[in-house]
Amino acid sequence: MSASSLIAITERRSIHVPGSYDRTEHLQLGKLVSHVDPVYPDVALAREIDGTVRVRAFIGRSGQVLSMRLLSGPAALAPAAIDAIRQWRYSPTLLNGQAIESQADITVFFRLH
Repeated sequence: MSASSLIAITERRSIHVPGSYDRTEHLQLGKLVSHVDPVYPDVALAREIDGTVRVRAFIGRSGQVLSMRLLSGPAALAPAAIDAIRQWRYSPTLLNGQAIESQADITVFFRLH
């Protein structure tokens, strides 16, 4: 069985709109255009460690992941999730045609069974 089949990912995107948001403004949320799947760490496989890693990724105007904050997860699995997410790329999030920063709460499920 491939280790990649033991990993699932979910994502929830959000933005901070400066000032007050008027519903007539046009918001286009950027989409994930390139991603790298996390690799199940050999040490975690050998020790039969599974679990859920939650990360908040801060996405720049260009769609590049600028920084991340680990929200929760096993120490043996978190680096694999962070290393993969760091390489993700999004299309820009646009508000009235102007690129703005956004964030994504990403959950990576590492399961052995």
